[in-house]
Amino acid sequence: MTGYIDLVAFTGDDGVIVDFKTDRAPSEPARDSHPGYVAQVEAYARMLAAAETVSAEKIRRGLLWTETGKLEWL
Repeated sequence: MTGYIDLVAFTGDDGVIVDFKTDRAPSEPARDSHPGYVAQVEAYARMLAAAETVSAEKIRRGLLWTETGKLEWL
C-alpha cells in the first residue's frame, strides 16, 4: 500500500485522521458507498497505533468530500 494521510492531528492522548476525497460526494454513508475509502482510513489508524503514536480507539477518523466540503466522521 502506498499513500499518505492528508490530515493528522494530535491533542494530548487523542488523534484525528482526515482523508480528502475529490470524487463526487455520495448521498449515502461512505461505509455503504465507498468501503475502500473507509478501509484506507482504518489502515492509517492502525499504522499510527502500531507506531505507538496514539491508541487506535482514541483516533477519530473522517473523510472530507472536497466537492461539497462535507466532513463525514466514520
